[in-house]
Amino acid sequence: MTDDLDSIVLQFLQIYGIRRLFEDFDEQNIKKENSHWMCNCPFHDESNPSFGMNADSGLFHCFACDVSGNIFQFISRKLNLPYKESIEYVKKLAGLDGSVDIDKLLFLNQIKSKFIVEEKKVTEKKSINIDEKVMKQMNTGPDPYKYLESRGFSGQTIKDFECTFTNKWRRLNTETNKYYYDERIVVPLHDSFGKIIAFVGRTPIDVIPKYLYTFGFNKVEYLFNFHRAKQFSSNGLIIVEGPLDAMRLWDLGFKNVVAIYGASPSEEQIDLMLRYTDKIYLAFDNDKAGNTACRKAIDALKNRLDLNVLDISPYKDPGEIKSREEFEKIHENAYNWHTFWLKANYNTI
Repeated sequence: MTDDLDSIVLQFLQIYGIRRLFEDFDEQNIKKENSHWMCNCPFHDESNPSFGMNADSGLFHCFACDVSGNIFQFISRKLNLPYKESIEYVKKLAGLDGSVDIDKLLFLNQIKSKFIVEEKKVTEKKSINIDEKVMKQMNTGPDPYKYLESRGFSGQTIKDFECTFTNKWRRLNTETNKYYYDERIVVPLHDSFGKIIAFVGRTPIDVIPKYLYTFGFNKVEYLFNFHRAKQFSSNGLIIVEGPLDAMRLWDLGFKNVVAIYGASPSEEQIDLMLRYTDKIYLAFDNDKAGNTACRKAIDALKNRLDLNVLDISPYKDPGEIKSREEFEKIHENAYNWHTFWLKANYNTI
């Protein structure tokens, strides 16, 4: 009967309905406006309805706080359930038996549950013009494996992250045609659904800037490796600062790692993480800048989820960690953010 997630939603809408769902959760000021059921937003305080769910699709959007999603994500937020369990919940409301394979559905649909706002951003954002001439120049320099393998990366990780090399890095800016004549390891960057949206070039030598990004790429809107890591987020997400740090932990077998591009997490990045997990491990650089970033991250996250800090000393950054066993020990000794806060305030870190 159900061969995709859309079929589950359709049956739910036909049998159960949105008004009944809103009533079950004691939503206030429920009313019908055209093809939407409206109510006071369940996710922020308000007196007038600005939250609507479409009666034909089950997609929701709040015109005040801008939260959006599908029926499964609504259930996940309301009941604090993992995404898969929210699908099971909707299945039961729709009267479907337990024979539906959720993992198969998620695979076949490629996680069809895409937030409206996120889709709108992708649609309305000016397309980044990736110059074909620049693409052809990639792989013209020395083999990228030489540097990455010297950093301890396996061939499989280099392949997983589609690493390449260019000896003429361009910012891909169609307006200036400005080139940077230096050798860079080039890694594609993706949105949360796996679509390539930009590139990052990382210098293998000690020069500034260490990372160069595609012109027009807004780092605060995305998380490096999130499209892969979200599949392994049931036990929490590990946050590091830079792409190569994330690649290193991935290489050591920790697939639930993302990078925030070298700053404290933005609201957009936090929103992405909260959709998939309620547990975070901060593994920032072991220096003054890293400690400052960690404090900012704690301030932004401490009241929203289970927040923990990893002590990576004596290493400067996670990219220097030598083995899986070393990081397992670091991970096992994670401490709550309160402990970091106390140490920071008493200058013991």
